[in-house]
Order: sequence, then structure tokens, then C-alpha cells
Amino acid sequence: MIKPINIIRLNNNNIVNNKTSFVSYPAFGSEEKDSFEKSNKIEPPIQEPEASICTPQQIQFQEELLNLPNIHCPICGTKMLTQKDFQNILQQAENVKTPEEYTDLLRANQEFLPDGKLAILKNADKIIEKNPEIDLATFMQSLKQTSTEYVDNMFQQNIDYLQAHIDSEMYVDSDIKRMKACIKDFQILKQKNIDENTLIYKEISDTLKKNLAGIESSNINQIYNHIKNNFKAALAYKTAVNIRKDETTPQKDITKQAFSRIFQSSVSKISPVQQNSEELNSDIANNILICTSCDKNKQNSLKFYPHNVDYKKLNKNFDNYSRDITNAICNNSFPYPMYFGRMASMVYSISMHSVGLSKDKLYGYKTKIDDFGRKVNFQPLYLNDDIPCSCCGTTMVSFNKMDEISEQVKKAKTLPELNNIIQTNKKYLNRKLLSLADFINDMTVEHPNISYEEAMTEVQIEDAILLQKRFGHIVKKIREKSNSLIGNQEQRDEYAKLADELEEEFIKHKHLGFINFTKYKDIYSKYPVTDQRDAFRLIPLIKYKGKEYIAFYNVAHASEAKTEKYGSEMQAFVRNMFNMSAHTMDHSEAKSRGGDNALNNLIGMCHSCNTGKATHDIGYWAMVNPEMKRNTIKNLKRIDELAKQGKLDGYENYATNVSENLYNISYGTFDIRYAFNKGKTKHKK
Repeated sequence: MIKPINIIRLNNNNIVNNKTSFVSYPAFGSEEKDSFEKSNKIEPPIQEPEASICTPQQIQFQEELLNLPNIHCPICGTKMLTQKDFQNILQQAENVKTPEEYTDLLRANQEFLPDGKLAILKNADKIIEKNPEIDLATFMQSLKQTSTEYVDNMFQQNIDYLQAHIDSEMYVDSDIKRMKACIKDFQILKQKNIDENTLIYKEISDTLKKNLAGIESSNINQIYNHIKNNFKAALAYKTAVNIRKDETTPQKDITKQAFSRIFQSSVSKISPVQQNSEELNSDIANNILICTSCDKNKQNSLKFYPHNVDYKKLNKNFDNYSRDITNAICNNSFPYPMYFGRMASMVYSISMHSVGLSKDKLYGYKTKIDDFGRKVNFQPLYLNDDIPCSCCGTTMVSFNKMDEISEQVKKAKTLPELNNIIQTNKKYLNRKLLSLADFINDMTVEHPNISYEEAMTEVQIEDAILLQKRFGHIVKKIREKSNSLIGNQEQRDEYAKLADELEEEFIKHKHLGFINFTKYKDIYSKYPVTDQRDAFRLIPLIKYKGKEYIAFYNVAHASEAKTEKYGSEMQAFVRNMFNMSAHTMDHSEAKSRGGDNALNNLIGMCHSCNTGKATHDIGYWAMVNPEMKRNTIKNLKRIDELAKQGKLDGYENYATNVSENLYNISYGTFDIRYAFNKGKTKHKK
């Protein structure tokens, strides 16, 4: 059994107005913190008694979280070791007899090494290549000597980095003066590193604070973090290979100590997300798995706040952590489906909405469980295939199917292979994408050897033509409305101007690039619909349908990140086609309107419809989407069918409860109870 985590109290001077000061961030890694604190005379934080006693359920939860393999640290991105795996590495280290066995053990576990320590393996291979007959003791001594050169190179890299900023002529004279002073101090410390071969924590820290803390440029965080991370990697390397020994120490103990230093920083630990909160001490959502290095480096509960950190990289690392935990839940190796969504909300709040998650990986975990993480008989809905969207009726793509399609798209090398993926899974495509799917199929038949680039150009041209046709329908309806108005010349003129502007922007001008919805919003917002008798027909057409048309048009214009991830813009486009139908869970009563995460307040919607509905009232959304009642009944009946077949545990009364909730929150306007309750009949119109 593990000990419950302790909540650390911090000196109030470390937190000012919910923001950490510049100097509150440490410049070094976990292995260096003890020496760093001693050299800076930092008093350790006072550990206070826990405000509440951990229940057996909490302790069991923490044990299961700690034992999860293949989890990446949400802060630094390092793949973490469980304590059990760490001990296995140390046991194997005791049996290492040669340099080759040393490097083989490193190589077998290199996925757990942070960037700085990967250089140990690289230098170890060089040593063996130069001297194949070297013994283990001499080999480790040679590896130790490489640390001085590694730190020396890191000094030079940071000097060159600062000089490049100076040469860019982007900074005021006072900032240039500070950077030049920092370069001068680094040159002195570089020579000291060579002469004395010491771990100069305090000097580097003082240099960074003295010279960089006062820079006025907005790039200060970028510069500081780049240099800090470089030194963190170098000093972690030096600490790992500098093993103290005497003549009586057995070689196996020295080797074991070396591997302990190399991998200790990657061992997973549990940390509270929100510290200094007695109210959250008993909540399992206040636990997060991070590596030992990040656990030692954190200064306070605002470690996720994007102040003086590369929050874009942090966001990416947290997204990887999201995927790892999600996979563990979906594989039934971590039976806490509600934990992650609640913890993620906490991180999102603490980070001032700067650190988020992939939404389509979280919606399936929204249901009620108690504060102590009691196991529930619950299975995420989006793991199941062939469930129709409750709004548009499209067959939604399950989480596992989405992963399968994404992997197939990445591996596709030719257009016929991509087309085969599209045609095989065509039932999942939204009807607004079917014409593009048919266009790709025809193009593949006529030109099977066409390149991805040429095919993408043709698809984007066809997509632009479809956009023109769809906006042609909107403009036609607006003109009809304008001509039908009698005795209201001012309103007729407004409608005519709106139609003219939309025609000019979206029909006469053929778009071949990404369209920002803000541009469209700026147009229709200038001409408000004042005729309330026709509001429920014109507003959805102008506002929501126009937005929807643009969203489907943008599917063919993938971002650079998606293009890089899937190999080409064409592959990213195909993946985006299916992502529009991804199974997500919508709050029937939006959380911003007082809704909660109760299971009866969650209903399946495809990604496209969920995005469109946003926080709208369910009754209003059903009015502007008349097919929603029919499709919601189909959705609930399919889930009811799966529950009766034993494929969905915990959903026996789901359809009845959801239909009742929809009726209540819509004040009776969204009534489908007759489809699930025998005692109630359909209302006659």
C-alpha cells in the first residue's frame, strides 16, 4: 500500500495575485534541486498535516494510477516509468558486466530518457567504437569525462543563441546591454567548468536572474526558457554520469547507482493539481501523474499557469497525457471513467484556460460518480459503433474506429488507397461530404496515378464550387424574403444589401483557401433580422447554415500541423472528413446554463452538430433543426437496443431518463417521451 499524498503548504510570498514571480521558477532539473536549494539557501516548504484522512477507495485509486504503464508526463512530455519497471532496470543493472551490456540496457529503455540524457547513450556508443576492448570501469570513467565537454558545448550554444538575438536588431539598447553582460558571464562560467569540473548551479542561476530578469522585450519568456532548458539538460547529464566511488565499492553497486541516477527522474509520482486546498484533498480529481523531475521542480499549484513557460509545448504534452489515460480507461486497465474529465477541468481552470485537451477524447466520460472515486458500472458511449447523431442522423464514428481510420490514412501511399478508405467507410460521412467522396472516387477511376498534390488541388476547386452553390441557396431565400415584404421599404433594403454582400463574397468570388467564420459573421451582423414572424426560418438559414457550410468547406483546408501529422494535405483532408462525424457527447442543458455532467444530461452528437449547437437551448435548437426529434429517437433506441443485448452496461434506463430530461429542460417543447414510456402517448397536434 502506498502512503496518501501530502499537500504541501507554500510560503505566501511565493504567490502574488495568482501569478508567480519571474525568479520563482527553478533553472535546473530534479537531480539538481537539492544542491540548488542549498547553494541558494532556500528553505524547504513546510509540510503541514493533511486536512482529511484518505479513504481506502482513494488509496486504491492512487495505487492503480501509479501502476499505469506507458504514460507521458503532462508537463515535460517524458515517458514515465512505474516504480516496478524502475526496480527491474536496477536489477538488470546489477548484472551488467561489459560496456556493451551497459549500452544495450540503456538502448532497451531509451524511450524513458529525457532529451538531455539521450546524449549519454550517444556518447557511450562513441566510446565503445573508439576502444572496443575497454572494460566497464574505464568505460564509465570515460563517460564521466564527456560531461565536461557536454556542458561546455551547452554554454557555447547559449552564447550563440543570445548573440543571434543581439544581431537581430529587434531589441532596445538596455536589453542588448543585459544580453551582452549575460554572454560575458557565461564565458567566465564556461572556463570555470573546464578548469574545475564542478556543478556550478548557483552561478548559472544568479547569472540568469541578474541579466535576463530585467529584459523589457515580450520575448523574455522564450529566451529564458530556451537557456534554462539547455542548462537543465546539460546539468542532468553531468549529474547522471558523475558517480562517486571508492576502492571498496563493488562495480555492480556503481553501475546500479549510475542507472538509478539516469532513470530516477522518469519515475512516475502522484502530485496534487491544486495545492493549498483543503476542500479538494479528498477528491481523486486533484491527483495527477507526473515524473519525479517535474514533481521536484514544481513551486506551487500554478505550475500549469502559462507564465514564464512554453505553454504551447505544455499543451501538447498534456494532450499526450490525455491520450495515454484515455487509452488506459478504454482498455479497462484504469476503471475510473470520470477521473480524467474532472481533473482536466481543474487544470483548465488553473491554467487560465490555456492548457486544454482533445475534446473528442473526453466527452464519453461525463457521468455522475461520488467524490471518492467509487467504481461505477459505466462504459463510454463513443466506444460503440453505428450510433446515429441525435441531431443530423449521421452514423457517428466511434473512438476506436476513428483511431483505425486515422492509422489507415497515415499509411496510405496512393490516391486509390485513400479512396478505398473513403468508400469502405462511406456510411460515416455527413451527407454534405458525400458529393466530395463521389468526386474523389470518379477522379481515382479516371486518373489512378495522380499525385496527392494534384488531387488536393482538384478537390479544393470542387469544394469552392459547392460553397458557391450552397450560398446561392441562402442568397436566393434572402431575396425572396426581401421581395415578399410589403410596406416596409427599409427592411427590404436591408435584406437586399445583405444578399448583395453575400453574393459578392461567396458566389462571385471563388475561395480557394481557409475561411475564417468571423469574416462571415461580420457581414450578417450588420443586417439584423427584425421580422420576428420569419425569424425561425431566416436566422438559422443565414447564421447557422452559413456557418455550417463554411465549416464543411474548411475540411478541405487542413492546418499545417495536421498536414505534417498525416503526411500530406490530402491525407489530412480525408481524416478531417471522418472527424466531422466523430462521436462526441453534448450537454443537453449547457453547463453555462446550469447543466451538469449527469448521464441523463448527455446525448451523442457528431462533432459537426455539437460544434454548431454550442450552448444553445435544446428547445430552440430543435426548432431550427426540425429533424432533431426524429434523430434523437433513433439515437436513444439504438442505445436501448445495445443495452438490452448486454453490450452497454449501466444504460438500461438511459433512454427513458434522457427523454424525460429533454422534456423538462425544454419546458415541454421537446417531448419524445411517448417513444420510451408506455404510460405516455404522443401528443396530438
